Amino acid sequence: SLDTPNFLERIKRRFAKERRVDIIPMDVGTGFHVGRKEEQIRVIDLIEKKVNVLITGIAGTGKTHQLENIHLEKMWRVDEITKPALIGMLLELCEGDKEAVMQKIVDHSDVKKTIIKDSIPRLCEILRKVTEQYEYTILIDRGEAITKRGGQILEALKNHFHFIIAAREIKIQHKEFVSNFEKLELKGLNRPEATKLINLSSADFMTRIEDYESYKTHIWNKSLGNPGKILELVE
Repeated sequence: SLDTPNFLERIKRRFAKERRVDIIPMDVGTGFHVGRKEEQIRVIDLIEKKVNVLITGIAGTGKTHQLENIHLEKMWRVDEITKPALIGMLLELCEGDKEAVMQKIVDHSDVKKTIIKDSIPRLCEILRKVTEQYEYTILIDRGEAITKRGGQILEALKNHFHFIIAAREIKIQHKEFVSNFEKLELKGLNRPEATKLINLSSADFMTRIEDYESYKTHIWNKSLGNPGKILELVE
């Protein structure tokens, strides 16, 4: 019949369909994550299996956003792994069961003073003694800033704690430490995902934009799908 679309028209219609874009509700930041569904599922699966994860990507790809929306009953979130970070972990454990922790450390009444005076190897030893293997997950948000001393701490703890590290890149001296990590690289959003993010973040003032199509195209061209850059341009 004349109404039946020919083969070329059917192909055009098929590929002209709007691609589905997943919107994942989030607790902080923008309140949502556009795209990244596969990455999100993979991270959840690796957490459940207690597999160490290294999330990489250039600035603005959403590494921090990914970490901020991981919520586990037993976890510590730190920017860098340092002696003060170790002290903070132990003091938090003390609040939960001070007596049990004190028995593992030394027979002193001032546990805080004792912890602060201890050396880094000793603090690592105490942390291993007072926790079960993989009982706690440690999230590190600035993996690119890990120092030589921080690398030594990670070496001392890596077989006892579960780690999730986000970094633009890992320094060459720490490559061996993350050799057994599952790598997850975050890249820019594709065009439909970027458009959805622009729409969502522009919703409050969309009616005030005279040429919305040009506005979207401009942001896409300037950002190349980098979500952080998109939000910056919308602002």
